[in-house]
Parts: sequence; C-alpha cells; structure tokens
Amino acid sequence: MDAIIAIIVAVPIFLATALLWGIALYLWGERRLFLLRATRVQGTVVGLRESATPRNEHLTLYHPIVQFQDELGRRHKVTAKRGGAAWDDMLNTPMDVLLIPGKPDTAIVELDKRRKVWVPMLVGLVLCGFGSALLYAVLQGG
Repeated sequence: MDAIIAIIVAVPIFLATALLWGIALYLWGERRLFLLRATRVQGTVVGLRESATPRNEHLTLYHPIVQFQDELGRRHKVTAKRGGAAWDDMLNTPMDVLLIPGKPDTAIVELDKRRKVWVPMLVGLVLCGFGSALLYAVLQGG
C-alpha cells in the first residue's frame, strides 16, 4: 500500500519536472534562434529609466535607454530590462543592440541577451531528486 501511495505522489513530481525542463529547453531554444538570426548594431545610451526593485522599495534601479539606427537609417530606442544602481556615468556611452534585420521591435540591449533558463531546470532537478528519494524510501521500507 505504501508503494502505491509513493507512486501516486512521485508521478506528479516527475511530470512537473518534465514540464519545467521542457519550459527551460523552449526558452533556451528560443534565445538561441534569436541570437543566430540577430545582427549587432551600435547604439548609444541616451537616458535612464528608474524603477524600484520588487524586494526593496528603497533601492532604485536605472535601466539604460539605448538609441540605435536600423539598416534603413531610422532611429529607434530600446530600454534594457536589466538595470543597476550606478548607471549615472553611462550617458552617451556606446552599447550594443541585437535585433532581427528588418524588425526593430525585436531589439534587445546586449545586457539582456542572457535569460535565466537554469532556474526551471534547477527547480526540476530538485523536484526529481525529491521524488526519487521519496519513491526509494517507500519502496525500501515496504
């Protein structure tokens, strides 16, 4: 009876692990495809956008606003998703922008090109270990 309960508990854990790893693989593949197709253009930091951090409302983050030109010479701006506390001296400094040719709305600041795909993989690994340990303990004890 304990083995059946362990299996009933372990199967959803393993399914959640597979789902998390699938999400991580999708995110990784999506980012790889973007980086393979993207071109790099030179931009310039023209401003900063302030934002409060979710964990500490007393800490202000500054996200660079980067202006760049597309292949037709049109100017566009993109704001970096990553920010920092000390960007004051970044104004007018060059910064690379990645974008799909002909699609300036796909532009990302070079700072943002790495996505944390390891988070769902790590959570999935922990869940897999927990499910395996649970299943092993019940099967050995029963």
